[in-house]
Amino acid sequence: MSFENHVHGFKRTKPLKGGKVAEGGTVYIGDGSWGPIIGDCKPNNRDLMDNNKKLHHVWHLEIEGSKLKGSALNNYGMIIDDFT
Repeated sequence: MSFENHVHGFKRTKPLKGGKVAEGGTVYIGDGSWGPIIGDCKPNNRDLMDNNKKLHHVWHLEIEGSKLKGSALNNYGMIIDDFT
């Protein structure tokens, strides 16, 4: 898991290793956008993205032992994406 915040838009990649989709790779998520959204999230390679949108959100992460669960909530408190 890695956080990034270049565009401040909602985004989550597929697991990546060496710039390619790979089982057991690293998942990159946008760290959240609660203030102004700076720009569109237009990835260079959409095949690497699992989800991306231009909207306000915050991530809620739960860590239990070696397990990680994440949920993205919009500004109305609705879950807009999740992963385990």
